[in-house]
Amino acid sequence: MSGGKVSGADLARVALRAAMESARKNGGRQTTKRQQPRPVRTVRRDGREPMGLGAVMDALVTERAWELPAVGATLRERWTATAPAPRSLSFCP
Repeated sequence: MSGGKVSGADLARVALRAAMESARKNGGRQTTKRQQPRPVRTVRRDGREPMGLGAVMDALVTERAWELPAVGATLRERWTATAPAPRSLSFCP
């Protein structure tokens, strides 16, 4: 640093020091990030085992206090009419 000329890393240090002193004089503070509220987790069941479709539907009805219509049959009751078993398969011996 001869002759008062500063360059390179020294120039960066001088500029940083001047900026920090200026901020201190002007009351500059670092602001912290606000923490966002965390989402609320709802524990619905214990364990991680898979559930069948009927069990999932029953759990949804119970959990959300839905009422099923009293009139009409459920899919389980009408399954044979909805998806009848094939009478004979031509590709089976």
